[in-house]
Amino acid sequence: MAKTNQGSLFEPVSASKKKGTDKINYKTLLYTNPNIDLGLAASGLQKAIRAGDEILALQMAFIILPRFPFYLWRRLAVIASEDVGPANPQAAILVSALYNSWVLSRAKNSEFTGRTLIAQATLALARSGKNRENDHITWLVGNQIEQNERIDLPDVIRDMHTAEGRRLGRGFKHFVDEASRLTNPQGKDAYRDRCLAYLKKIGKYT
Repeated sequence: MAKTNQGSLFEPVSASKKKGTDKINYKTLLYTNPNIDLGLAASGLQKAIRAGDEILALQMAFIILPRFPFYLWRRLAVIASEDVGPANPQAAILVSALYNSWVLSRAKNSEFTGRTLIAQATLALARSGKNRENDHITWLVGNQIEQNERIDLPDVIRDMHTAEGRRLGRGFKHFVDEASRLTNPQGKDAYRDRCLAYLKKIGKYT
């Protein structure tokens, strides 16, 4: 059975047969009509997906695929989160599933290119609704943490599971009434009332 790198989608690119690792060089020339290096191809892939340009997106993907296949899958995974995001949460799951299919196929045949799998992932991202909320909130909160901005902690987090909450005498009733309250609950909770009635009966709802 042919061996291939079956590492995580987010592990370093593994293209060197000797060491199992390869340094990404974005100046690596991948195409000559016109000259397109890896950096330009990666940028073109993401910009084309953002614009819904399916042909250009797949051209860039197929240029990257022969030399940097694992890098290409990671770029598609990142695009699913950065540019599609909440508009279609299933997109990231689809890319991951197609990547796993590609890895399994390569394990049986190291010459397998998986162009159809790449095409399916690329077309799905290009055609999907888009929302960059994930990226923007990452920039916002990430920079706030790096700047050591003050975090305003809501009082409700000091419940019976924390040292501060226990010091304040907060027990199970506080947890049920305050700390476990849901925003935007979905569906019917068929057991809440029955659960609370029983907890009251055995003296735990205090």
